Amino acid sequence: MKVFISWSGKQSHAVANALCEWLPIAIPGCRPWTSGTDISAGSRWLPMLMQELESARFCIICLTPDNLRSPWLYFEAGAIATSKNTRVCGFLTGISLSQLPGPFAQFECFQSDAEGAWSLVKAIHELAEDEKYDDKQLNTCFVTSWARLRETLKDALLLYDPRSTPSDIETEQPGSTYRLTEEAKILLVEASSDKNGIIMMARTLSGLILQTNERQMCERQDARSEAKWQGAVRELVQQSLIEGRGHKGEVFNVTSEGYRVADELKSKPQ
Repeated sequence: MKVFISWSGKQSHAVANALCEWLPIAIPGCRPWTSGTDISAGSRWLPMLMQELESARFCIICLTPDNLRSPWLYFEAGAIATSKNTRVCGFLTGISLSQLPGPFAQFECFQSDAEGAWSLVKAIHELAEDEKYDDKQLNTCFVTSWARLRETLKDALLLYDPRSTPSDIETEQPGSTYRLTEEAKILLVEASSDKNGIIMMARTLSGLILQTNERQMCERQDARSEAKWQGAVRELVQQSLIEGRGHKGEVFNVTSEGYRVADELKSKPQ
């Protein structure tokens, strides 16, 4: 099944390339196409682009902080929207749903974290006609390959410079829409500095262990302190700035959006 991947700008291009490499591993029979790699030199690019759009069953629009008002993405999104046979979704890296301008807010969107990527995989797989996995096989492919995509998306986040001039980017920098408690801000910034972006939380006989970046965040056996920091974890999870690993609720990863917000917090004067 052909999947058309739309991008514009350096950061979005990196995300599109990452998806092109990863999707055939995660989904059987998936054939991603993006103009960055699949239009040969000298080709008449517009007819070829329209041909690829018309033959695709699924389209992913890679949305990043530097392309939310890209005329090129507006053009492709408009062309895609006219096709009745193509399902369209946005793949958000470094931005949140509330920051999407009108033309993109009409589409179904997935965050570039584990939950969002898994939802994207399932949505594409639903439309597959030839090769299909059962749920267990599909989940196994996703679990074994997700770490590879996650690391590539982290690298893509680093390509965005909020200090860029208007000529360097295709949109203004999106403002933060998050209202975080002081504990949540501190925890997110500290976790983003951890080499693996991990937060560990566990209840023991000696109190609550909440650690990241080799630092214990709360005062153990202090009910007020423990309640505040547990609330900070819940707050970050609810806003998709961190995500749980496994089913025990003891290990969490910073999401791509979490890294962006952490960088924004670090850049603000204290």
